[in-house]
Amino acid sequence: MECALVALDGLFVEVESAGIPITWKGSPAIEVVARDIRERKRAEQAVREWQLRLELAQRVGLRIGLWDWDMVANTLVWSDETYRQWGFTRDDFSGRVEDALLRIHPKDKLVVEDAVQTARSGSSEFSAQYRVVRPDGTTCWIDAHGVIIPAGSLRMVGIGIDITDQKKNEQSLQEAKAELARVSRIVTMGELTASIAHEINQPLAAVATNASASLRWLAVDPPNLDEARQAMANAMNEANRASGVIERLRTMLKKVPPQLRPVDVNEVIRDVLALAHRELVTGGVTTRTELAPDLPSVLGDRVQLQQVMLNLIMNAIDAMSPVHDRPRTLLIKSARDAEGVVIEVQDSGKGLDPEQASRIFDSFFTTKPEGIGMGLSISRSIVEAHGGRLQGMPGSSDGAVFRVILPKAA
Repeated sequence: MECALVALDGLFVEVESAGIPITWKGSPAIEVVARDIRERKRAEQAVREWQLRLELAQRVGLRIGLWDWDMVANTLVWSDETYRQWGFTRDDFSGRVEDALLRIHPKDKLVVEDAVQTARSGSSEFSAQYRVVRPDGTTCWIDAHGVIIPAGSLRMVGIGIDITDQKKNEQSLQEAKAELARVSRIVTMGELTASIAHEINQPLAAVATNASASLRWLAVDPPNLDEARQAMANAMNEANRASGVIERLRTMLKKVPPQLRPVDVNEVIRDVLALAHRELVTGGVTTRTELAPDLPSVLGDRVQLQQVMLNLIMNAIDAMSPVHDRPRTLLIKSARDAEGVVIEVQDSGKGLDPEQASRIFDSFFTTKPEGIGMGLSISRSIVEAHGGRLQGMPGSSDGAVFRVILPKAA
């Protein structure tokens, strides 16, 4: 039975009691065990109120499902919305937890198992986002939250919120950002047209020169085969160089998902400097590099990191174009950092306007008449997606310094 007793301090105490008849000292008696159930009663009342609120939320159109898991019998009781989320009907679901787990996406099963283990280990709260694959092949994203109630048989009650539309919107946003980054690369490549043409024309001209030399050596009597071979070898090297330039351009312009691999940041810097060489020369910029040897690799997408470096270098060239009273100098440094690797791009330009410094990373903010204001915003997004930081600050004397900090690869 359950009853309320009046304690010595005058408070009511709800107890659950059970008794059995016994014989004690030769006389009939009853042995009773009583347990304080005030906490359980409060928890049950909270659950009832919670369920009423959630049922009301469902009536107004929110896609929230309720579930009750008997953790001893390992069975589930679901609301209608939960059946819809998982793609079961009341007739084809046995209520067994094992049957439900079969529909969790293979990549998300570990997430659910870890959340259950966390709840069992003492926190008593369950929280996880996972995908359910229905029989028709559609996927439902569920944001689930629950709490363990130690009342009689161990139970966990909770809710499952259908967040499929939200996830689709997030994916669309990521795809839009990726496409915008690709457009930014195309715009930057357009600005580098002269530099690209120079990079390709140089090796192609060398190919023609070496091929002509080879023909001349073959035409002499007797033919000088050694010189002809050397000239053809030189032509092959120059052809490979031109092919490498074209491949780098194709890679930067292709619409491909990020490829996370260990990246040598010094190689990224050298590749981009080679790509922007002509632009630097045309802008009258002297380039110096201080690249630390034996830097740890960073885990990232090589093309995206090249895009960040190219954007910072092109910005530096633009910032120094109005400068005529001092040398136009671009200094690029790399060094070890407590987090991994730090890269600094320092120019001798006009510097950062204090009133605009806080806005330079904002989308569509630009100080260039022909700018679209997305370069630094995209660059910061790329760096932060790699777990790093991009900062801008005034130089020690003139110009500005942009610092990229990237974590080392695990």
